[in-house]
Amino acid sequence: MVLGLERRKISIKAFDVLQLYLSVEDLRKLETAMLPANLVPTRDIFLFCCYTGLRYSDVTGLHRGTCTNGTAGGG
Repeated sequence: MVLGLERRKISIKAFDVLQLYLSVEDLRKLETAMLPANLVPTRDIFLFCCYTGLRYSDVTGLHRGTCTNGTAGGG
């Protein structure tokens, strides 16, 4: 696919950003937090995303046909 852009006209700017991470302790606190019943599924999906590295949009696309038991890479 040709975009019609000249490489020398493209510039990339790098920015230093503060990266925030949840600690293992933070995740454990979330696991045991007392929440209203309507927020428990949201918390569980969020934790699933944290532990698997999947984006929320990827998780919403999961269903029985896309999930298997086993290790990463099918081994």
